[in-house]
Amino acid sequence: MQALAPENQPPPAADPADLERKFWRNVTLRPPLYGADVLGSLYDEDCKHWNLRRLDTVLSRVLAAAGHSLPGVSEPYLYFGSWRSTFAWHTEDMDLYSVNYLHYGAPKQWYAIPPASRARFEGLMRGMLPDLFKSCPEFFRHKVLGVWLLY
Repeated sequence: MQALAPENQPPPAADPADLERKFWRNVTLRPPLYGADVLGSLYDEDCKHWNLRRLDTVLSRVLAAAGHSLPGVSEPYLYFGSWRSTFAWHTEDMDLYSVNYLHYGAPKQWYAIPPASRARFEGLMRGMLPDLFKSCPEFFRHKVLGVWLLY
């Protein structure tokens, strides 16, 4: 199994801060093992308790009543990652909430920009990567601004 290969495991670290320093030093050295937007769930369809396959929301009810669904919004997606995996800084589709559940592995490290600091962060990114923002003022909705572009 590739995910358990030594090169896809985090290095020994004294504490979470040490591991984070090692991540930022090594993030661009070689690509991580990563898979995104795989339609499905590891939850059994017959599970009667809390189940990511069936999160009941007004949106999922309206879509189901109309005979529609939105993969990744009203139907779950799976993401597979290993040490050094990243996901693009972005705003969620239609400004909706997102549910994430770690089925297996080490804890994830999240970086979030509070809504009050959004304009400041976007201004910083526009200043660092002006060509990427010229064609679309809502560039963060495209989910392509990964941390590797900052190097």
